[in-house]
Amino acid sequence: MTENKQPTVQKQGEVAVLTPPAYFEKEAAEETHRLVADLFRKGCRRFVIDFSRCRVTNSPGVSLLMDLAFMVLDDYHGHLAFCGVDGSKETMFTLLGIIPMVPVKPSLEEAIQEVSALK
Repeated sequence: MTENKQPTVQKQGEVAVLTPPAYFEKEAAEETHRLVADLFRKGCRRFVIDFSRCRVTNSPGVSLLMDLAFMVLDDYHGHLAFCGVDGSKETMFTLLGIIPMVPVKPSLEEAIQEVSALK
């Protein structure tokens, strides 16, 4: 069985939930960027990235993730939250300044609630 190397997206109401693959590298990050841009063009402004399936992130992937956060929050004036973040990713995201810019919630349901409640 081949592991999916692409992010997936599911809409839950007005929120787009993106789930990166087990290895979040440059190509997966670029595809995540493309999915978010496409969803934005279709009117979506609320995004959750669920890292529960992601075991490893590399530097280019994290760099593009930072760009994606700025794109959603600053360029699109949208809302973004993370969930499924393990300890090593939380440390890395904090050191890079992604956290606290993007809130991290313990569950998908709480992340969806977070971005749904924001005006």
